Amino acid sequence: MLRELTLLAAAIICPAAIAQPEPARVSEVRLDEAIAGKRATLVLVKDSFRFRNDGPLLKSVEFQRYTPVIDAEQFVLGRWLDAQTSGGTSLPIDIASINPDPCGNLIQTLRVRPLPPGQVVTVTITSLVARRERAAPEGAFPIPKPEDYPADVRAFLVGTPMVVTDHPIVKDTVSSILAKTHDAKEIAAEIARLAKERSYLPPQGSDMSLPTSAAVLKNGGSCCASAVAAAAVLRSCGIPAQVTYCPPPSYVHGIVRFYLNGYGWVRMDATSGTGNFPLVQQERDLTLVRVFDTPMKMEQIDYAYAWPYHHNDIDGKYRFLSGGEPVPQVHMQDSDGSGQLPFVQTPFPHLVPGSWSCLLGSERLERDWADFDALVAASRAAAITTTIGPFEDLARRLPGAAPYLQAAASWARPKTE
Repeated sequence: MLRELTLLAAAIICPAAIAQPEPARVSEVRLDEAIAGKRATLVLVKDSFRFRNDGPLLKSVEFQRYTPVIDAEQFVLGRWLDAQTSGGTSLPIDIASINPDPCGNLIQTLRVRPLPPGQVVTVTITSLVARRERAAPEGAFPIPKPEDYPADVRAFLVGTPMVVTDHPIVKDTVSSILAKTHDAKEIAAEIARLAKERSYLPPQGSDMSLPTSAAVLKNGGSCCASAVAAAAVLRSCGIPAQVTYCPPPSYVHGIVRFYLNGYGWVRMDATSGTGNFPLVQQERDLTLVRVFDTPMKMEQIDYAYAWPYHHNDIDGKYRFLSGGEPVPQVHMQDSDGSGQLPFVQTPFPHLVPGSWSCLLGSERLERDWADFDALVAASRAAAITTTIGPFEDLARRLPGAAPYLQAAASWARPKTE
């Protein structure tokens, strides 16, 4: 039953982005230079959710959440935390620990202490991310033999309980695509084209017992479910693929990335009704930073694509802890009794529910920004500590980042008016 409910929710929980007030631009943005890999794009990212304590006072409560991905493509310049009760009382919140998962995502264990009884708490994590887009791949990319891929990439060729690759509907889709082309990049373009022909909302009465990949290919579905279907088709074609997440719109936006030998990972949007390849085509697409890449271990949970670290963690059902022990009295606040979906807008009326990002500007990759790889290393070193606020080493290395950090700190505070 949980899987069927999750599939249904996933089909309707990711509406188009809602226009919201934005902080002022800090610098000019040049789309052509950004997608050519000549600029670092600065993006403000928020992750917000609610939980409820149905029991007595707890000295502390701990819970896991991801920090935006830090790798060769992007890094974090600082992070800010906020926790408030529904009545507007601020609660102390800090980072108890940070650990990488099997995919290299940095998983933060956040801690609120104390947690008053009978309270709904909104937690908001704000990050400032610098992202470097890569120039689009050019030329032909014939599908190689599995053993010709790097060892760490090969894992994303196999089917899993989440990404089912051997269903007849998946196989039929693969056969029709391979009848047209065996070029990996052209296959991705065909997947995007087919996605545009499907409906975002499955028809009423759709068979929800099908695996997610087959259900989407047959009936359409949400961004996250569509990413699963695209990954299944890509893997069945012999192309490594991984479900990944970014903001906006709505809670999280599920996309897929696939691997081209000789180039690397490429992101695309396979959402039913709006398939998009290449991913970045407009200025607003520059806000689509990666916040989480799904590890293969998490794919052993068939519903894990529906908002990781909300419904589940790396091992199974998502849990809140107190002193290291599970506390069932604390749980996600999925509804306030009004029948609304688990969207969070207060106390941040400027937020798209649950997840939100804003393009603050961009800087040419020269002078202080030129050694991007060194900045990535410095960011990861800072991010594995429990630092809250600007990462001081990066702030010293990048004096031009001060206005971005100031904007992020300002917008990390709740809007109470």
